[in-house]
Amino acid sequence: MSAEYSQLVDFKNEFDKACRKREKYIEEAIKEMADYLIETVTPMTPVYSPTEIDGHIYHAYEKGSKRVGGELRKHWIDDNKNLSVRHVGEEYVAEVVNNAEYALYVEEGHKQHVGQNFPVFIDGELRTAKHKKAYVKGQHFLKKASTKLRRKAPSILNAHINNFMR
Repeated sequence: MSAEYSQLVDFKNEFDKACRKREKYIEEAIKEMADYLIETVTPMTPVYSPTEIDGHIYHAYEKGSKRVGGELRKHWIDDNKNLSVRHVGEEYVAEVVNNAEYALYVEEGHKQHVGQNFPVFIDGELRTAKHKKAYVKGQHFLKKASTKLRRKAPSILNAHINNFMR
């Protein structure tokens, strides 16, 4: 098999151009994975309807409901509107954020004082309730969404690699 020198030069130029474009394709793949994570974790995030009375926001539980969580869902979308990808060493990093103060406590669980009173808005009435358990288990919604992303990531990467190779 033989090739003209000009063909080798053309091949080298095309290859160099593709290598310069690879960064763009990698960033697109990372952003798509981050978007998938946000789309997956948002509906899995627990919620309740906060109610404001005299300038204070109270937990509003529906009768018989075990839903908890506040504005966690809103923070996934608001905090990640301008998602960026950074190149750190040999890694690409996209930071998915939920900056609600209590997000970690809902995700991982937390201790509380048994018998401590806290305000609760139940069925249109402001009441006082007492903590009944010393520890509230975490809901692990982010961990579950990350597991789904790990399963989906190879297909996302393959699609971007195929586009890059064309």
